[in-house]
Amino acid sequence: PVGSLEKEADVSKSRDQAVADAVRAAGGKNPRIKRAEKGGSEEKQLAGTVDPVSQSPECRVNINDLNELKAFRAPHTAVVNVLAAVRCLTAPRGTDLTKLDLSWAGSKKALANKVGFLGQLRGVDKERIPAAVLKKVREFTGPPNRPNPEFNADFVESKSNAAKGLCMWVVAIC
Repeated sequence: PVGSLEKEADVSKSRDQAVADAVRAAGGKNPRIKRAEKGGSEEKQLAGTVDPVSQSPECRVNINDLNELKAFRAPHTAVVNVLAAVRCLTAPRGTDLTKLDLSWAGSKKALANKVGFLGQLRGVDKERIPAAVLKKVREFTGPPNRPNPEFNADFVESKSNAAKGLCMWVVAIC
């Protein structure tokens, strides 16, 4: 049975990667979801990339990236940790971080409003992040002198290209 669990995990990873590849091929839209596209000017305005910290093109995040992330059923732990760190950094001031749902399900709910999510990224003030938030984010990134080897752009990119930009954003913010 342990071997069958490993095979199941490999199949799940393969399925998730196949969905992510299909989303990328469909221009960031999940081909399994049929719905009317929003044509609002706000979404078109925010559909570009978000790069609130650096001018590095790799650090950019766009709606297509968020669509790809949302398509994952059960992403790698590194992807979940990147989104958890982002959720901590974008949480409204005064939020009790111990009560914030940092699970994949909570992150998928946050990704439901892509325009709002991108707006939250833009709204983070690097100079005014509370110490408690930085401490919580360090649980995912590791301390500066001993960073978590799974929380770097190269490792995260091997799991999800879309999560790479968010990972670089978190590292640049912290």
